[in-house]
Amino acid sequence: MTGLTLERSEFLVLMDAVKAPAVVGLDTASLVPTNQEQHKALVLEGLEKLKQRGLLRVDGDVNVLDARLLALAAAVGRPDVAVITRKDTPGLGSQLFLHYLAPPLIVEQTLPSERQHRLVPLEDMPTLIERLLAILPVQESRALPNEHGVMPMDVFLAMKAQAESGDRVGAQSLARQSGLSATGADSLPRCQAASDRVSESTVTIRRVVSGAKPMRAKKRWRSASWVTAATT
Repeated sequence: MTGLTLERSEFLVLMDAVKAPAVVGLDTASLVPTNQEQHKALVLEGLEKLKQRGLLRVDGDVNVLDARLLALAAAVGRPDVAVITRKDTPGLGSQLFLHYLAPPLIVEQTLPSERQHRLVPLEDMPTLIERLLAILPVQESRALPNEHGVMPMDVFLAMKAQAESGDRVGAQSLARQSGLSATGADSLPRCQAASDRVSESTVTIRRVVSGAKPMRAKKRWRSASWVTAATT
């Protein structure tokens, strides 16, 4: 399976199947309806859609998911480690990339639209690193290797605020006080001002603690029993 795009209802069926306590990187309150009947209707819709796509069959009162899809769901719903990458680019908005490590599986989740989930298995750790570098490429910079300075945090924040507001003279003055040369003092505020215009991105790595209860509406509704092993 090279990757699969799921509707929200289908995704909730998968999380129900693996009894996921939450989905790291996504807000449970916006993911799962708090109303029991709404949750029930959404899961029933997802079950029907997965059946139509040949990804689920019913054997008596047991739902049996496609083995490869169930493996992806288990990695997303119960990972050992999760990597959350948020890329904010002016003019393009915010992009969220979620990676779940549940050895031997690594799964990427992205959101093509507000109510769609794209799951893609990655081959190994080197592939994950390459993927992260593609999302947040390392930018080459023209360094000034002989420049050194010491700046207290409050002074740095003041310099950064001045640079971003366009007060280059004030920012350069603070930079000079840290021990930088005129060239270095001119370069540092430029870099700080430019960083806000280009992109603000974050990468968070979380080790996931197991044992939490499955995410749910106030009263748990289960559609049927599940085959929890990878069975086709």
